[in-house]
Amino acid sequence: MLKQMENSNSNFFSQSNPYFLREKKKELENELIRETRRKNDLEMRRQQSNLEPPINENETNANVNKAQWVAKVMKKFPEVLELRERLRPVTKVLSYSRLLNNSKTESREGFTKDVIISLILQHFDSEGKKEIQQFIEEKTAVEYIKDNEKESKLLHLLRLAIRDVEHLWDYEFNQDRQSGISPKEQDDIVGESADRRGLDFTLDVNDIPIWDEPENNPKNIRLDEDQKIEGANINKIIEYLVTHPEDTEFQKDFFLTYESFMKSEHLLMKFIQRFHYPKKKEEENGEEYEKKKKEEEERVMNIIYQWAVECKKTFNEGVVSHLLNFIKPTTYSHKFEQLFESKTEKEKLKRRQQSCPPPKVNKVIFSYKFTLADLDEEEFSRQITLLFWDYYRSIQPPELIRMRSNSSLEMMEDEKRSNTPNITAMMNKLKEFEFYIMDQITSKGQKNKNKSFSRFTKIGDFLRKNNNFVCLYAVMNVLNSQKVQSTLNEVTKNFQQILDDFSELFQNYSKVIEKIKSENVPCIPHIQFYIDQIIKVDNENPDEIDGLINFSKKRKIAKIIDNFQFFQKYAFSFLSVYQVQNLFLSGHLMEQIPVEDLKSDEKNTN
Repeated sequence: MLKQMENSNSNFFSQSNPYFLREKKKELENELIRETRRKNDLEMRRQQSNLEPPINENETNANVNKAQWVAKVMKKFPEVLELRERLRPVTKVLSYSRLLNNSKTESREGFTKDVIISLILQHFDSEGKKEIQQFIEEKTAVEYIKDNEKESKLLHLLRLAIRDVEHLWDYEFNQDRQSGISPKEQDDIVGESADRRGLDFTLDVNDIPIWDEPENNPKNIRLDEDQKIEGANINKIIEYLVTHPEDTEFQKDFFLTYESFMKSEHLLMKFIQRFHYPKKKEEENGEEYEKKKKEEEERVMNIIYQWAVECKKTFNEGVVSHLLNFIKPTTYSHKFEQLFESKTEKEKLKRRQQSCPPPKVNKVIFSYKFTLADLDEEEFSRQITLLFWDYYRSIQPPELIRMRSNSSLEMMEDEKRSNTPNITAMMNKLKEFEFYIMDQITSKGQKNKNKSFSRFTKIGDFLRKNNNFVCLYAVMNVLNSQKVQSTLNEVTKNFQQILDDFSELFQNYSKVIEKIKSENVPCIPHIQFYIDQIIKVDNENPDEIDGLINFSKKRKIAKIIDNFQFFQKYAFSFLSVYQVQNLFLSGHLMEQIPVEDLKSDEKNTN
């Protein structure tokens, strides 16, 4: 018995015993912590003994500016700053500000309580909140000294801080653990986020203020034979836009394409520059100046309003906020506020003057076993048309412009995808639709394969009647693919004729679409057709002519975009069936078919 106890004790204290290992590890960790604290203590005492401020006999301790002294020490000895940050009771770790920018951290010492209160007072003064400003002065006993700044300094500092915060989460305490995002991608993300918030309202340092732009000359504007702008710099384009309100065609072309050469933030700043009419030496200070000033302000406000009406869907929150702040002191504020508050207002869409046909569904639609295969072919085409029309009507001009450098929708880069959300959503769902058709035909027995082929040929024919060309093109591609054709015994002459009609339709797409436009009926155009046209114009025409924006090129691109958008105002008169739309949106279309299969089929059929 005693021998067994000895054996058990020896096993217990064995180095392989888990409990013994845990205790030993804990003991070593505690020892390491004690040693680290001891070293830090010694280092701090050594630093403090060497960094005592020099004693000036002519200066008492009361006159020493301690805040400045500490800031200077922290800047000169970053290791002391690091230790100081580690000992802070709130975080017990290095502060994010220390990690982000060591050179800026010492500035914190200058942000005293009085300075912060002064910033708050200046903010309320710039906002015209006099009562709140006086109340804070009374309660804090801090007197506000008015300066010449019209904008809030506090808001400016907060914007800078918010922008800097985007960097913080990419920093790691452990240098061995590097972020998976490259520095370039980090910069892109930060820039993109800043754009979404509308923080980039600065103009280039070399930018010429719009009122300082020289008179018309070949270096800033060029006209064609019809006296239309062929090329111009931004100032001259804005000047023409404001001074020629009757040229609605130019306005339309500009609003459709301006994001290809300037951001909305910069355009707003240019409009604001134009709004502030300067006093000229030759003008008298009386009625003549006030009259010209009022006329110019009215013209600028009208064109800004027109811009907001046409492009508000593409504005980020920062642009809207900055615009409303600018408009607020003017008599136009109510008009603009109404425009941006009408987010929930239903768009006025032109519908055909006819009643919606009743959906072709039966009681099986209420069963949990209901699938898309149970749906009537005509109703299938109606429901998928409603789905893709929502995608189509959401696509805005900037998305089409950002696509111009891509040779194919399937070859879009990730950064392009993030800039074209609606096009990307449409193409992803379209690919799911193609996978679904392929799976429904190829995964069944021979008899059912022919039956499925027949079903989707009929669906394609209904899509043609509904003018849904984007889905029809997908159906045609899959049905003509080698993978589908090789699995069938034969394709009847009737169905082959329908497929040939589909192909002929897309060969004469321009004529077909013009005929539909003349009928003013709903349609979902084939997006790749317009992307290809934009790419062609982009490749054949330079962006600039002798340093001037090539507006002739913008005019051609605007015409293509306008043609693409034509049908966005015509809605389909079909009733949405919840159960079917839910299957479409829940990913029911998606099946496990490799993308490579479709790509190889397309190559073989070409």
